[in-house]
Amino acid sequence: MAEDVRTGIVDRLRVLPISRVAVLAGRALSELVQVLLGLAVFTACGLLVGWQPHGTALETAGAYGLLVLWAFAGVWIGTFLGMVVRSAETAQTVGFTILFPMMFLSAIFVPIGGLPTPLRQIAEYNPLSCVAGALRELFHNPSPHVSDAWPLTHPVLATVLWSIGLIALAAPLAVRRYRRLAAR
Repeated sequence: MAEDVRTGIVDRLRVLPISRVAVLAGRALSELVQVLLGLAVFTACGLLVGWQPHGTALETAGAYGLLVLWAFAGVWIGTFLGMVVRSAETAQTVGFTILFPMMFLSAIFVPIGGLPTPLRQIAEYNPLSCVAGALRELFHNPSPHVSDAWPLTHPVLATVLWSIGLIALAAPLAVRRYRRLAAR
């Protein structure tokens, strides 16, 4: 999105007789298609090396649906971020600067039970911990019990709420920013 704003594609689209939201929604849906293709490739590669979901077909479909919902939230965050910064490199840098510490302050890589109390509390309410816990639950991959925090005892619901909340926040902000860009 940052590159489209910088190169003037947004300005060209602005003069067309289409809804302002259509540009962003179309872009978000096209990025979601890329996510689906990537998910299909990762699944195929995983199956080739011996991975298999251990849950029911419904739980497995739920896990994939949750991944797509979470990715859709990420698409809207990225869309907004791309319109706020001046270049694609800056958008990647800002995104990485935020995502990198979030990954290591989550339950993705290590059990959070051994973390000092303030860091553990951050990790318990980190949305990435919820996503990891939800996928482990739905794919029936073992995960040690490390906390009684609500997001980790209800990771599927917490992930849905985080995703919907992030979409509800980022999508209107992106549309508002797009309208401001188009108005100048």
